[in-house]
Amino acid sequence: MLEGTNAIRDIITFKVDPVYGLTTMHASLKVFQSESPPTESETDGDVKAVTSAFGLMALGNFILRLPAEIAEEELPRLKVTLINVCFLSFWQNFGLYSLFS
Repeated sequence: MLEGTNAIRDIITFKVDPVYGLTTMHASLKVFQSESPPTESETDGDVKAVTSAFGLMALGNFILRLPAEIAEEELPRLKVTLINVCFLSFWQNFGLYSLFS
């Protein structure tokens, strides 16, 4: 199932206009990061980190397709989201996510 969802994500990121896709994915990731999981089990942090990484891959695909001038304008807007997602993934890998959630 993971390979199928990755394939769908990759097809969408290559068919959609990169500026539109980047803006939409960025907004979606920001909302997703701001919401807490519906339950507070130990696996919720794992799910959130994996889902964030999935969205980050899509964001990366859109960034790679942007012209250099537009990428220079968009990267500062993405800075906080990128740092938050990387921070979440880093702490999740060490099992310390619960300290910050």
